This record gives sequence, structure tokens and C-alpha cells, in this order.
Amino acid sequence: MHEPDQDEIIRALSEELVARARDGGQNPGVPFEETTAFKQFVASTQAQTVADTVAQVDYDLVIDEIVAEIPNGLIPIGNVEAVCPYCGKSLKKKPLKKTKCPACRNEIQVMRRPADGLRVLVTDEQVEDLEIQAFVEAGEYDKQIWLLKERMKKIRASGEQFWRCDAGIDAQVVPYEALCMHGKVVAVGSPEELEVLTILSAPGCIGMPVQIQGDRGFDPMDEIYASQRYERALEILQCLPKSRKNSEYAQKLRRMLG
Repeated sequence: MHEPDQDEIIRALSEELVARARDGGQNPGVPFEETTAFKQFVASTQAQTVADTVAQVDYDLVIDEIVAEIPNGLIPIGNVEAVCPYCGKSLKKKPLKKTKCPACRNEIQVMRRPADGLRVLVTDEQVEDLEIQAFVEAGEYDKQIWLLKERMKKIRASGEQFWRCDAGIDAQVVPYEALCMHGKVVAVGSPEELEVLTILSAPGCIGMPVQIQGDRGFDPMDEIYASQRYERALEILQCLPKSRKNSEYAQKLRRMLG
């Protein structure tokens, strides 16, 4: 079936307008907004608007603005002294490796922090914070952001109106927001796209934008991503250390799993 080009659409619309001005047009009983000529014109205009939006999105600028809002300074984390990071009780001596606190029985982690190189006592959750700091300090975050920008440029160059978020939920550290957004399809230039890019711009995120293949309305990948979200959430919940079993993060995972 022949698809009319823009010139043909404009010509048909003009002919309909002229005909209606003379004798009511081909179908006087049909409102102008319901005519084929008008519908084709509206559809072509909307398509052009979307194409213009795709072409105009400056992903370098968008991502730079997101990164500017993300705290990534080397804030000192953990206890330098022989004090439990969980309950605050003093220890007989400062441990050199992972050990249980005699008072609260939580496992105290021992790490060197990037801020000053000191060996500190930290909680399980603070370990993740220190690993992110080390990631940034090593220059890996700059590489992550550069790669994200390059991938988004490919999305823009493709002219596609939608893309899918692979949130990198196989990473060792997976924010709850990343689990929720994994597999989500977003429109170029939409508020949801900004939300997803914020997640992909988080330090240490190994996620990426993925181009959609085929019909977006009948994409079998939806079920695959849903299964991945469920299985990964269950795995994370089962592997959480004792100190985080009742955390807000754990509670959110339980709600996700139903």
C-alpha cells in the first residue's frame, strides 16, 4: 500500500479545503477533522515533531547536568578508632580483618578508605559506599559516563522514538531504583527518560540503553526483563547480611517480590 509523502499530504489537504470552500468537499457530512486528508496531515506533523525532538536532545548536556547533581566527593566513612560501626561499643582492640562485634554480633568490615588511606571499621552498607568512592577515585566513573554518552548518541542517531533501559542488575551493588527500571521502555525527551538516565549515571552502574527491535507493542523482551527483575531481587534478598535483613532496602525488595 502506497504511503503518501509530505507533498502529497499537503496537496490532498489543500484540495479538500478548496473543495469545501466551493461546494462542501467530497463528503460534506463528515467534519473536516474526520477527513482522511486532515488525519494524514496530523499524523505526519506529529511524526515530524517526534523526529525533531529526537534530533534536538543533547545527551552530553543532559548527562552532565545529572552528574553535577550526584554527590561524589570523598567523604570520610567509617571508624578509625576501635569502635563498632553498628552499635558504637568500644572494642578491646582494633581488628585487622572482618570480625563480629562482641556486643551486637554484627560483622565488622575492615577496609582502607580512599579519602585518606586509613584502615577503618565499617558496616556492610558502608562497604558499598567505600567501593563507589574507590571507583570514582580510580577514574572509572569518568569512563562510565563517557560510554553512556556514546551509547545515547547512537540512540539519537538511530532516530528511534523509544529505547529500553538495561539497568545492569547483575552488578554487585544494585540500587532498588535500578531494579525497578530494569527493562523499562522510555520515550526520547520524556521525564521518564531523565529518570532512567539518572539511574544509569549513578557511580558504578553497569547498565546501558538498549535499542528496541521490532514492534514495541509486542516485544517478548518485556517478560524476560520482568523475570530478571524478580530473580535478581530474590537473590539479593537471600544474600543480604544479617545487619541488613530488616533494612528499608530489604523491605522494598520483599514488596517487589510480593
